[in-house]
Amino acid sequence: MNGASDLAPVVLRVMGVVVHLRATGGRAAELRADLVRAWERCLEETSEAPAATVEICLDDDPDLVVRARARGAVAGTDLFLVMDEVSSSLTQTTLEQVVGTRWLLHACALADTTTGRTVVLVAPSGTGKTTASRTLGQSLGYLTDETAVIALDGSIVPFAKPLSLLVDGKRPKRQVSPAEAGLVVAPPDCTVVAVALLQRESEPTEVRVEDVPMVEGLSILAEQTSSLHLLDRPLHTVANLLNERGGLRRLVYSEAVDLVPVVSSWLRGPDPVAAPALEEVHR
Repeated sequence: MNGASDLAPVVLRVMGVVVHLRATGGRAAELRADLVRAWERCLEETSEAPAATVEICLDDDPDLVVRARARGAVAGTDLFLVMDEVSSSLTQTTLEQVVGTRWLLHACALADTTTGRTVVLVAPSGTGKTTASRTLGQSLGYLTDETAVIALDGSIVPFAKPLSLLVDGKRPKRQVSPAEAGLVVAPPDCTVVAVALLQRESEPTEVRVEDVPMVEGLSILAEQTSSLHLLDRPLHTVANLLNERGGLRRLVYSEAVDLVPVVSSWLRGPDPVAAPALEEVHR
């Protein structure tokens, strides 16, 4: 048995980029069906040539898996493990196609389903983005729970990836499609109107909204941005985007459900007042 497969590739548009996923191995049909299920909101019907093709191999033969990995495929004998790795691999593959052209924030993003006004919530991995997405996404349009892809005009590109959720508190994480999680579909055209840092407290607390000074904010956001240095005039670019949206805020909270009224009020408007420019941000 070899890794070849006659199955049609799964065609996705991820971060605005067309990617083909090629399922191979003895369990290719099972794998392909699960890829379609998990990535259903990124499926695309297009004749556009892919920017990247990723082979994914699922087979019960460990030797075949080793050979597949040697040629660069995502491969394994366990469906959950393979699907978990696909999510990371596909994100990284697509990021390589768009770095330097977009502001790529480690953040979740939710949109008003009518206006497309979008709030971006920034946090390091494992500190609340997916939980916030699952909670807010029950009534707001789900754009992403992992990477916010923001164009320089403030528009945001959907990255409606599956959510990676622990099963009974254990790894590997299961890839749950946005539809399975009950998340609302975002409108096709969305624009960022607010950016905020998430700070979750273990002790119960009312939601606090704090303004973050620009220089402090840029330092924090630099750590949560992929390849920031590849943007043209990166600090000015980010500062201008923030300034046009009233600056950077911090949301201090304990339960994600408490964020709903605050985020909803930002999405209703009015548009934020531009923050004053700071001379500390040098060319």
